[in-house]
Amino acid sequence: MQQTLFIIILAVAIAFVLAYRWKKKAENKMDNMSLNYKSKQQIFFLTKADIVKMKTVVERTIPIKYALIGAFKQETIRIKNTISNFSI
Repeated sequence: MQQTLFIIILAVAIAFVLAYRWKKKAENKMDNMSLNYKSKQQIFFLTKADIVKMKTVVERTIPIKYALIGAFKQETIRIKNTISNFSI
């Protein structure tokens, strides 16, 4: 009786140890996979004021024209030399 109880407790303990090691191995595998598939994408945030500042620097060195396009009632195409002058 005592030997049977000991064997059952030992089997349960071994099962827990194996389950824990299997879980850790799976977690490590997932961590390694995420390291292999890291994105090279850079995400950053700009406000409208930041974009206007950047565009102004570019507009000083390169002659750029902006055209407002879309489905509007008037048929004239609005063209501006600076993005900061555009308003809808």
